[in-house]
Amino acid sequence: MINHTEYQALRFRPIAISIETKRPDGSSQEARAQLSVWTTAYIARLRELAATSTGGLDITLPILTVRGGQWELSFIIDKADAIEMVTLPPIGDTRSIVDCYKVIALIRWLAVWSVTVFRKWMTDKALVLRTVT
Repeated sequence: MINHTEYQALRFRPIAISIETKRPDGSSQEARAQLSVWTTAYIARLRELAATSTGGLDITLPILTVRGGQWELSFIIDKADAIEMVTLPPIGDTRSIVDCYKVIALIRWLAVWSVTVFRKWMTDKALVLRTVT
């Protein structure tokens, strides 16, 4: 099993980007808290796979929060002794055509990141067969 979830469709498919959605009247803080719990569990699993339980992961993970139509991008940084979440100002809002293009650009950038940087990291660090000594 690769992921930290028992959900059958995701068990053997690495999750590159986590996303939390909320209704327009939902709490952004609650969304970030839920993503923090989810991502902390995922980082623990990635540490197991990468055999770096004592050190931090050498990859920063992007996460998305969508509240109503407003999109936020945050980054999760594993510092070994702490996990830090850095949240950027809102990226865009789907109520404006210009902001829709910003959101599309973000999604495209994240798609490229997931098949280049994340895939390489997973292949080189987490999905390596190790011999038990």
